[in-house]
Amino acid sequence: MKSKPVVIVVVISLCILAGVAVYFRMTGVIGTSAGGGLSVGPSAAGGPPAGGAPNGGARPAGGAGGNGARAGGPGALPAGMSQAERSLLQSLTADQRQDVLARYQAAIAEGKKPRLADFMPETTYSVKAAVAKRATVQTYLDINGDVTTRTNVEVYPDIGGKLTELRVSLGDKVEKNQAIATVDPSKPGAAYAPSSVRSPIAGTVTAVNVSQGSTVSTGTAIVKVGILEDIEIHADIRERDVSSVTAGMWAQARFEAFSGEVFGAAVIHVSPVVDATARTQEIVLTFSNRDPRILPGMYARVRIFTVAHVDRITIPLSAVIERYGKYYVYVVSKKESVDRAELREISRGLTVDEVVEVTGGLEEGERVVTSGQAALGDGALLRIVSSEGGVK
Repeated sequence: MKSKPVVIVVVISLCILAGVAVYFRMTGVIGTSAGGGLSVGPSAAGGPPAGGAPNGGARPAGGAGGNGARAGGPGALPAGMSQAERSLLQSLTADQRQDVLARYQAAIAEGKKPRLADFMPETTYSVKAAVAKRATVQTYLDINGDVTTRTNVEVYPDIGGKLTELRVSLGDKVEKNQAIATVDPSKPGAAYAPSSVRSPIAGTVTAVNVSQGSTVSTGTAIVKVGILEDIEIHADIRERDVSSVTAGMWAQARFEAFSGEVFGAAVIHVSPVVDATARTQEIVLTFSNRDPRILPGMYARVRIFTVAHVDRITIPLSAVIERYGKYYVYVVSKKESVDRAELREISRGLTVDEVVEVTGGLEEGERVVTSGQAALGDGALLRIVSSEGGVK
C-alpha cells in the first residue's frame, strides 16, 4: 500500500518529462540525431556532433530549412546558448543569422565573453513624421446665441378692457397704423366706444401674447411686430472672456437647419456692463450677407475669431511629449545617410485645434516624429512611413 504514492509520483514525473521533450522537439530546441539519440539544436536530422567546440563540448547538429548550422561551420550554434538567444536568432533571416553567428564565434575564439545581443542587427522603428512650418495661429471663442430681429416692437392698447377682436396671427405682415385688434372698455352700467389697437411700424407679427376674449390693460403687450429683413444674433460671453471680444471682430455662424454651411458675421455691439447675476456680457452680431432662410428664433453656434498670431513655427500636437513639466520632440536627423531620432527640448506657445506653436528649440523645415514615439530612444534608427508637408 505504501508503494502506490511512489508509483504515482514516478508516473507523473515521466509524463512531465515526455511533455517537455515534445515541446522542445516542436520548437526546434531538441532534434533527433542520426544515431537515434537527441541533440540540441533545430529539429531535423543532422550530422553527428563534431569535437573541438571552444568550450570543450560538442557542437549542435545543423537544422533543416536554414534555421541551424552544420557542426564545425561558420554558423554553428555554440554550446551553452540560452533559449532567449536562440529565439533571437530564429527571428533573423538566414543571411543575417549566418553573419551574426560568424562574428559571435570570432569573438569567442579571441577569448572574449560576448553577448549575442551585441551582434544583432540594429532595430529600425517605423514612424510617421511632419515638417515644422510657419503658419498663422488663429485663436477663437465658441459661443451660442439666438437670432432676433433688430427692430422688434411690442404693441399695447390705449385703454384697458376686453379684447373683442384680434385681426392678426403669427407671421402675418402688417402695415404701419394698421388696426390689428379691438378693445372694448365698457363695464357693467357704463358703455364706451370700442378702441382700435394699431401697429406703430410696418413689419411681420413675430409673437401673439393674448387671445381673443382676454381682459387686457394698457400694460399688456398684445402682439410683437418685427422687421424680418433686419436680423441679428444676440449672445452672451462669460466674464472671463470679456477682454477677448471687441466690436469689429469677424465671426462664423452655423445652424442645425443648414448642416455644413457657414455664414459670415461680425460683432457690432458689446454691452458696457456685465450681468451681475449670470456673470455674462451681451454681444450683438450682424450677418455679412442676408440669407432669407435664416429666421428669427433660430439657434446659432457662433465662432468669434479673436487674435491672429502670424508667421509662427507650428507642429502637430501629437509630436509633443511632456515629461516633468517640460516639452520634448523627436527630431528626425540625418546621420551617415540614415534617419535617426534626436530627443530635443522645445518651448511651447499656443495650442489651437491640435496645432502647437513652437517658440524655441526647433527650426522651420525640421521634421518631427508624430506617431510611434513610445518605443523610441535618443539615436534610434528610423524608417519614415509617412511624412506630412515634406518628402519621406
